[in-house]
Amino acid sequence: MTFFGNLFDQTDALPSLDIAKLRNRLPLCGMGSTIVYEPAIASTNSLCIELSRNQFADGLLVLTDAQPEGRGRQGKSWITMLRAQILMSLACRFSANPAALVMICANAVCYALQNSGVPEQDIAIKWPNDILVQQRKVAGILIESSWSQNTAGMQAIIGVGINILGSFAQWPEIAERAATLQEMYQKSFSREDILCDIAAYIGEYRDRIEADAAEYHAILQHWKARLHTLGKRVSAQTARAVIAGVAEDVAEDGSLLVRTDSNELAAITWGDVHML
Repeated sequence: MTFFGNLFDQTDALPSLDIAKLRNRLPLCGMGSTIVYEPAIASTNSLCIELSRNQFADGLLVLTDAQPEGRGRQGKSWITMLRAQILMSLACRFSANPAALVMICANAVCYALQNSGVPEQDIAIKWPNDILVQQRKVAGILIESSWSQNTAGMQAIIGVGINILGSFAQWPEIAERAATLQEMYQKSFSREDILCDIAAYIGEYRDRIEADAAEYHAILQHWKARLHTLGKRVSAQTARAVIAGVAEDVAEDGSLLVRTDSNELAAITWGDVHML
């Protein structure tokens, strides 16, 4: 679902992204080597995919201030608020363990939020890569990837949406499960600073793990330590069935290990997980 109307009126006074500031600071660790900005666009991921179709541009960063057709995992829509969110897609080559990229991206958002002043204890990850602050969703990540025929690795488009400014107070059904940083901490946050921190983290840890596969374990443990899902009773909708039980652990590949009511240990590699 997409909300405009009053939100456009409410956030109209907010400034657009400072692209000059971003161009001055980027690229960082190779990310943001090219910046494409559109004031409003259907989907940053779709444009990033289109721009990368003929020649994949590692480090390409696509940005917007409004994304009415943004999408999340499982085909869900992303709620858009004019000039109040980070709406970005990053083209990134990746030749290491594919599972690590999911973890790196989630860790990157957590790092950027903490670096912006959000208390570390308030930040958590809902498996595999939704970012929670004070147990409400603040950010979502969608990675769309394909395998390159010319290189030994994948070409990934990393879409990140983060609720920074404004408020969901007008929509109680949304506010129960989602929030913005501004409404939680009653202060402003710099979209540009958070965005640069995310780009730098992804670039740095992409390079680290490609240089040394042993880095994977550290990335996994850092991601696992923030998983809000572990120890909770969950329901997982997979392609074949609904699996309910306690999220006991994660496997080495990042799969969620759920202890079912029949005492079986089910590995969830893909699906929509809900807390019960």
